[in-house]
Amino acid sequence: PILPIRAGDAIQASKVISDGTGPRLESFSFNLNDGSMVITFSEIIQSNTFLASYFFLQDGKHGKSVVQLDLGRIDPVSETVVRYFLSSAILNTLKTNRDLVTNVSNTFLVANESGIKDVRNNGLIGISDSEAIQASDFSEDI
Repeated sequence: PILPIRAGDAIQASKVISDGTGPRLESFSFNLNDGSMVITFSEIIQSNTFLASYFFLQDGKHGKSVVQLDLGRIDPVSETVVRYFLSSAILNTLKTNRDLVTNVSNTFLVANESGIKDVRNNGLIGISDSEAIQASDFSEDI
């Protein structure tokens, strides 16, 4: 059985290791109809630290067609998930580019370490061009 420790009998930790690992981008879905992306991270993030300009959509690993995200709006969905609504300028650019974000097979995301922070202010574990993450789901423009 587990016995409770009373406040007066508390034992001090002999060693404390702080969290030095940033969040990983685990997956994302893309909705071309409403211009949003739902992005899931591996741990609790601070949604107010999301900086869209450090995220890039591209047509595949080693992308030939690349669009840098910009302003837009971020809505927290949960502690580890955010919904990002693209600016109308970026959305219009994407809708006229037939090589990028037309289906799940040409919708990939790359991100820089400065893209978002966790609750300990650790930056995102960056995703390089060759490690680009493919969209897990895609909704077409209706």
